[in-house]
Amino acid sequence: MEERNAFYFKGFTCIDIEDSDLSGELIKTLSILNTANLREHEDFNTSYQDTYDLNKDSDLNTILVKFLFDQGIPAKLKKLTGRDYVLGDLVLRKSRQRKSYMPWHRDTYLDKTGNLVGRVPPLVKVIFYPKLEDVTYHELSVLDGSSKRVFKHYILDKLQRYLFKETKFFQSNNTFVVFDSSIIHSAIPSDIKSEGSFRLIYNFCDRSQVDTFSSGNHINMIYQEYERGHS
Repeated sequence: MEERNAFYFKGFTCIDIEDSDLSGELIKTLSILNTANLREHEDFNTSYQDTYDLNKDSDLNTILVKFLFDQGIPAKLKKLTGRDYVLGDLVLRKSRQRKSYMPWHRDTYLDKTGNLVGRVPPLVKVIFYPKLEDVTYHELSVLDGSSKRVFKHYILDKLQRYLFKETKFFQSNNTFVVFDSSIIHSAIPSDIKSEGSFRLIYNFCDRSQVDTFSSGNHINMIYQEYERGHS
């Protein structure tokens, strides 16, 4: 219960990646893709400037879903949150942007008129930032506890980044970063010395929200097949 309580109040945690044949093969595949020209790769599309996403119909998505069950993530999330979270969609993304494609923000938030925007309950994101180069780069920052600290005034809420503790996450082949997507967080732009970096983003939602992921239908079908096999 201590881990669940900490996640509830802080809004984030980490889950260790266990060594397995599949985790090793995934690192090898990502290392090969890291040197490829993704602009011309048939399995990738441009999502933002200098940012490339794996196509939803790519065969690699099956391996990425299998990786979740290989690491026991669905069961660990239920234990961590106490909720029936399932995979809504996923994206394997490589970014070479020198400016953040997603600077400080919440995924579920109050807009300038006080209206609630985003999914309720918020998604839980599980992200793998593989280390594929000799240098270890900073990839993500979150503001501790901000998922439970929401100011109704839009500007005051934005000012939290200057007033509260920032936790930084770096590339690692041994860790998933897990966070409540209503936390204030920022994707860190690529270092000028880097050729860009991969992030494998899993979006978990309440089972009742699965139908809101139109782009993830194919991926969710794969997930359901593996889920039935592990029930």
